[in-house]
Amino acid sequence: MLTSRDNSAGNFSRAYGIDGIFRIWGDDYLEVNLSQTISDALPEAIPPADKAHLRIKFQRRGTVGGLFDFSLTRSGAHYAPGMGFQARNDFTRFGNRISYGILGAENSALYQAKANLDFSAFYRNSDGKLETGNLGVSLDLNWKAGSFGNLRLVVKFEDLPDTLRLPEDQFVPPGAYRFAELGGFYAMPFSLLIRAEVNFTLGPWYDGLWLTVGAGPSWTVSDHIRLSGQYQFTTASFPDRERLGSPTPINSRERVLPGSSAAAGRAQPPAGVGAGVP
Repeated sequence: MLTSRDNSAGNFSRAYGIDGIFRIWGDDYLEVNLSQTISDALPEAIPPADKAHLRIKFQRRGTVGGLFDFSLTRSGAHYAPGMGFQARNDFTRFGNRISYGILGAENSALYQAKANLDFSAFYRNSDGKLETGNLGVSLDLNWKAGSFGNLRLVVKFEDLPDTLRLPEDQFVPPGAYRFAELGGFYAMPFSLLIRAEVNFTLGPWYDGLWLTVGAGPSWTVSDHIRLSGQYQFTTASFPDRERLGSPTPINSRERVLPGSSAAAGRAQPPAGVGAGVP
């Protein structure tokens, strides 16, 4: 893999990397991804590891029985792909999931169910402290008719070194926060010409409360055209601060008007959905 971004002034940003997937035995696979970036803005004396992004994943694939998905990721402080982006840098992360799946009975409407233990931890490379942690349980369900969904409960930890700025003059002050959230997702079968997906997330959020609900209807006009839209409502409030006279709750609405998409054929449903962290 090689990407390059250059301009007429002679500035450049380049990224290169290698990927590999190896079958160890049975359904167990090892995946390795390594990439590095170079830029005219960085001095050559920077250690190669500080400009690199490494991910190692070991997983057991399948739908029935004991399954696992473990990964270790390290991203350097100066890893900065000029084409694309990442949510954070200068971190080390490990996770992801341990699962157990079963098949439904022959006369049952349920095709497959999978219980999961989800976990992840992000550590800052600069001081080795935990920045973000997640520990939760989830249940994935797939029905024979083609619909699928999940339900999850997650306990989160966030260490904010700086103030988190929010809309409408709201903010979250620096500090360590522990909170939990409940979420769910349901999607109707892709075989339906008119279908919808719905989701929700609610619970404490930092030192306040959080609620998000969303819906996504779609209409398959033909084998090559599908019209779809998405609506999401999000609100957050901070009752303890409101009693002290701080700003009003946040309410944001995001509406995406229906659009069209072209494809060679109708979309196919995924093998399952879950609450794992990538």
